[in-house]
Amino acid sequence: EVAHYHAADAQVLATGEQLETAVSVTLATGEQRHFCTVKRLLVRPDGTRQVLSVSTDITDRLRTERELTQAKHAAEAAVRARENFLANMSHEMRTPLNGVLGMTGQLAKTALTPRQQEFVHTIRHSGQHLLRIINDVLDMAKITSGRLEMEEAAFDLCDSMADALRPLVAQAQEKGIQVVGTRLRTTCSHPWVLGDSMRLNQILMNLVANAVKFTAPGGRIAVAGEQLRETATTLTVRFSVEDNGIGIAPDKQELIFEGFTQAYADTARRFGGTGLGLSISRALVEQLGGALTLSSAPGEGSTFAFVLTLPKADAPAAAAPADAYDTGALRGRRVLVVEDNEINRTVARLLLEGWGVVVEEAENGTIGVARVRQEAPFDVVLMDIQMPGLNGVDATAAIRALPDAARANCPIVALTANAFKADCDRYLATGMDACLAKPFDEEGMYHALVRLLPPAAAPAYDLTKLRTLARGREAFVVKIIRSFLQNMPGSLAELATATAAT
Repeated sequence: EVAHYHAADAQVLATGEQLETAVSVTLATGEQRHFCTVKRLLVRPDGTRQVLSVSTDITDRLRTERELTQAKHAAEAAVRARENFLANMSHEMRTPLNGVLGMTGQLAKTALTPRQQEFVHTIRHSGQHLLRIINDVLDMAKITSGRLEMEEAAFDLCDSMADALRPLVAQAQEKGIQVVGTRLRTTCSHPWVLGDSMRLNQILMNLVANAVKFTAPGGRIAVAGEQLRETATTLTVRFSVEDNGIGIAPDKQELIFEGFTQAYADTARRFGGTGLGLSISRALVEQLGGALTLSSAPGEGSTFAFVLTLPKADAPAAAAPADAYDTGALRGRRVLVVEDNEINRTVARLLLEGWGVVVEEAENGTIGVARVRQEAPFDVVLMDIQMPGLNGVDATAAIRALPDAARANCPIVALTANAFKADCDRYLATGMDACLAKPFDEEGMYHALVRLLPPAAAPAYDLTKLRTLARGREAFVVKIIRSFLQNMPGSLAELATATAAT
């Protein structure tokens, strides 16, 4: 250490440049201390050249930096563990829920008695309620990790508000609660804005659902939308939800906006819920540039309100009225379903076969790749992500690497129970063409497949309306076709005779 010290002095004397060094010194007690030493040239009035050294003990600073680094790594590991847990939870809960809701949807298409229809409705309602709870937990995780993303698209603010509230109004009326409101359209001069309509609806639905939950039968809920001001480019609106329910004590009002927290210990037992709705609503309002306010007192009800300023948008051209979404575009197409869960394979197969698709199945990624490589090219592959052995991402890479271009370029759709947008973006970046979240939305799946396929030659006939009328009863379709084939020759002969006579 002494030799190193003298060498540093010699370097400063020779070059005249400042030198900074770090040294460690072991004291007589055995303790090790760390020093940062700055050396610079000092020239005396008589021309004598010397070295000025200033040493600073940096032992405590280095210890603090080391502890901060360790804490940072621990925090990052905790975030990764939480995200992995949420991804696994999403997969483990959404996968069976996809089976429940999917099979319930198929059951609803069959001939049922009114009592059976009631059972199906209850199953579907319960499954959708469970899905909302799962989504609340995932949304809260996205918010706390800063990963919640807002979309920006043109939408009708007035229609969006009405559509979001309609089912909750019906729910309130079933409970015997009077619902009154001020329609935004009565004051809104320009309803078309840019923003995330789904998130705005989520805020309103959370607030109204909260009011319904805490208002007793015979109570009253008032929902209002009001335009406050308009500029050339923006629209400022205020939304409020008022109820005359149990109310909230002043010392509890801030508490209810915290995640997984409710105002009173027995709230979850008495009223149900996760305690996430208001926390999510406040975060969404703030991300949209507003603030969620609360006015309440015990026994006097509560009023939640927020103000948003949104960019104005042009109203899109009127679209033609939508017919049944099944246009027959998938009829006769070959689709391979690669999914390790047998129930989910069954749900996908029933949906696809209902659209006239020829369905093949593979219970894991290895078998899926083998079928793509060995069989006639498929029109689309539906690829589950989390499978034992070869997962969906690796199976996709193997398909893309096949030497036959027709097989390698087959459209691949990710079937995922991971609800994070970043996950879907990652799947697309690995070579997949689209991403469908479980539980499957029938119409969403249909349109996703149609977008990936080149248009087929126009059929000589279209059975779409007949199949819609049949509501899944294929025997009815066959009966009508058979009747047509039996009667049409006679009808054509009569038409020919009548034409000749004229």
